[in-house]
Amino acid sequence: PTRADGTPVTPQPGLPTVRLSPDGAPTIAATGTPPPSTLVVQPLLRGNGRQVEKTDVVTVQYAGFSWTTGDPVDSTWDRGQPSSFALSDVPAFAEGLAEQPTGSQVMLVVPPSYDLGATQSEALSGQTLVFVIDILASGPEGVSR
Repeated sequence: PTRADGTPVTPQPGLPTVRLSPDGAPTIAATGTPPPSTLVVQPLLRGNGRQVEKTDVVTVQYAGFSWTTGDPVDSTWDRGQPSSFALSDVPAFAEGLAEQPTGSQVMLVVPPSYDLGATQSEALSGQTLVFVIDILASGPEGVSR
């Protein structure tokens, strides 16, 4: 699979609106409100695969955006292929994606106090980021669906 394929979940109010292009690539609309101070985990589509564990290797499509502007900061969609990595390398993703079923699409709102690990960059320091993540595969080797 190249995108999430779960059942839609009604998002909580106050979060950015996510729009999907025909290929599934997300964009967001900034809310114009102050960002939350804690990690927000909002399923958008609930998949029916195995539950992700913090120690899993995952294969995901994701796009990251600035909370303030809605501008993109990173995207596997732009690179043309999903990314596979150990969740332990990205602590905020490990916390946010743990116990989500594979096949889900999840919005994570990540305040600057949370460690993004391998994805951390100087340019994004101090910013609250919004990630829209399609969980394509997960498991000890990242292959279970």
